[in-house]
Amino acid sequence: KKADFLDKLGKQREALAVLSRIERNIPLDGKQLEECLLLDGRITSNLADAIQKSKEEARRYFEDQNYQGALVAAAKGLKADPGNASLLYYRALSAAFLRQNDVAVESIRAYLRDANLLCSPTTETDKILELYRLLLAREPPRAESGGVPNWISGTRYPLASVFYDPISMSFNQPVAR
Repeated sequence: KKADFLDKLGKQREALAVLSRIERNIPLDGKQLEECLLLDGRITSNLADAIQKSKEEARRYFEDQNYQGALVAAAKGLKADPGNASLLYYRALSAAFLRQNDVAVESIRAYLRDANLLCSPTTETDKILELYRLLLAREPPRAESGGVPNWISGTRYPLASVFYDPISMSFNQPVAR
């Protein structure tokens, strides 16, 4: 019943995991085993349909430059299968275009951690790695809250510990002549 409920919620990957645990841990008679197999087949079919529909929808929205729509479509498919590489790809790119950097970085990390990169197109993997590098490069440096701000960049440095600011390429202390 739990697997059926999760399937109706659109969480097919979780539903399949529940069925797998039942089949491994609970002894089933012939009728119960047949019911489990029928439910497994239905959930697997629903999963394939949900992923295919979400991929097509996300791709279409993305190509039309409707990034919010692509983000929503990818999220629907990721609800069914959180580790789907194509949907993580569209979610990451759409979030980056919408300047939702936290969502983009989270999607990229999930893509790199969970997806089978050998089955993903090379261009997709290259784009996602380039986006990851760009997003990480744009993260603001963690400056100390105390200290003296540099007179040009405003970056705070501990007093008398740093004499050169690489951001503004200026000296922190006055230069003696």
